[in-house]
Amino acid sequence: MSQKNLKVLLKNNKKTIDNLLSLENIWHIDTSGDFDNKMKEFYSPDIWFIGKNRIFEREISKAIEKAKELVVICSFLIQETEITNALLKASKKGVRIYLLTASEQRLNKDQGKESETENDRIDEHKKLLRILKTKCFIRTARHFHAKYVLIDPKNENPAGYLSSANFTQHALSKNLEIGIKLNKKQIVNLFNTFCYAFWYQAEHESLSKESLRSVKKINENLFDKLKIDHIFGANQDIGFKDTLEETIKETTGPIHLCTFSIEQSTSLFDILIKQLQNGRKLHIYTRPSRKGVEPLAKLKESGAQIKGHTLLHMKGMFIEEKGKSIGMIFTGNLTSQSFNDSYDVGIFLTKEQIQIILPIVKSWNEIIPATFFNSKKIKNLKTGSYIRWKKNKEHFQIVENKEITLGELDNEKIRDVKDFESMLKIPEGLKESAKTFTFLWEYLPRSKQKNTKRTK
Repeated sequence: MSQKNLKVLLKNNKKTIDNLLSLENIWHIDTSGDFDNKMKEFYSPDIWFIGKNRIFEREISKAIEKAKELVVICSFLIQETEITNALLKASKKGVRIYLLTASEQRLNKDQGKESETENDRIDEHKKLLRILKTKCFIRTARHFHAKYVLIDPKNENPAGYLSSANFTQHALSKNLEIGIKLNKKQIVNLFNTFCYAFWYQAEHESLSKESLRSVKKINENLFDKLKIDHIFGANQDIGFKDTLEETIKETTGPIHLCTFSIEQSTSLFDILIKQLQNGRKLHIYTRPSRKGVEPLAKLKESGAQIKGHTLLHMKGMFIEEKGKSIGMIFTGNLTSQSFNDSYDVGIFLTKEQIQIILPIVKSWNEIIPATFFNSKKIKNLKTGSYIRWKKNKEHFQIVENKEITLGELDNEKIRDVKDFESMLKIPEGLKESAKTFTFLWEYLPRSKQKNTKRTK
């Protein structure tokens, strides 16, 4: 480039360049929307999207207060709520209460790690168990993870509720969760699995004020082999992983998948990748986390649309099929542990339930605040807040433009355009902060430089 053209370039006094740096495995958190108000707390006679009004919690507590003989409850974590208050009232009337929950070993193992639990809720869980010991029959195990309540399951008019939420204050009022009322056949199935888990799978028990003690093994022939045909779960007649895989293989429509976490070391993950490669649409709704980064990146690369919420804990799969959509709600995550080891359960939804739930879940694709990108140039990203994981969880902001001042430049120091372009370098500490950068400078023409020298 000639010296004349170089002068023209410099006299513009500014130059804007695009940020071509790519960022990998990041979540954009859109704070401009109003998801929580648009989402609202929805409920119908047998469906609850859990929210701050705690309608689902009150529904269960009222049903417990009407119990005549028996209440069984299973929850990975439990905390003082209207539900536990109702349990204590029922016990005073002579109603028998049986509780399955996670063992202290499992909770201590999870404590301090990134999981669906938090330290304060774990501590409150333990405190509540000490209160309930005198009122309930409590058994624990490392793999108890299901969440449900059954009221008088052996009577003619039982009541039952399955939930993705643990029975804690936070989960029942702030998390993105769902609750479903069970029909009689589902209640019977679930009660049978409860009895089996209570007698055969529990590791510790608490029947008095004493600390937890190991459960004595009983005769394996005490119960006949369970016949389960209205619910599904790990190590049951209708398996958890097999049910999901067969449902996906037997359908062709878009899949909407809600999960707290997902692993790539499962055959289900391989099936999802293959479905995407064959052109099938997959929408995933999950919670941003460190563990989810790698599997989500592979799913995104294969074509999945991935959205999220920092409080999402709901688990379910919904498939849009011509003539008959399919839906299911479950308590387990899409992980090897949930598929093979955990006591988790799920149910298929009725046609009426799917017609209510599916449009709500589909609407999240537009209004839910978090979007996952496996790789994208910063110039093509939206401005706003982002999350990523390196050594630790990092929050950072991307703005539209940042200005960088170069100071005074003269053509004595700049011999050609390459010298000029070498100055247009984004400082290391700013590389991930803006979509574009504008460089500003002052230019001293040669004549002005000479006049300055004469004056001296």
